[in-house]
Amino acid sequence: MVKPNWRCPDQWSEWSEWLSADLHARNRWRLPVLLVGILFASGRRTVTSWLRAAGVSDDFDDYYYFLAVIGRKTK
Repeated sequence: MVKPNWRCPDQWSEWSEWLSADLHARNRWRLPVLLVGILFASGRRTVTSWLRAAGVSDDFDDYYYFLAVIGRKTK
């Protein structure tokens, strides 16, 4: 499991923690990482570019699983 080696500003952390409050604690930490990737991705806006921008493309499978979980919770 690769966690990024950067730290978000405090306000960002508070906001992303609020958004991820309903997620299981085991996966909760992945949401802020994906949100940063979404914001800083360049080129085509795909999940792959999000993961590359966040610096976590080695854990590609784990993040895809996480996105599937989020998708199920939105229904």
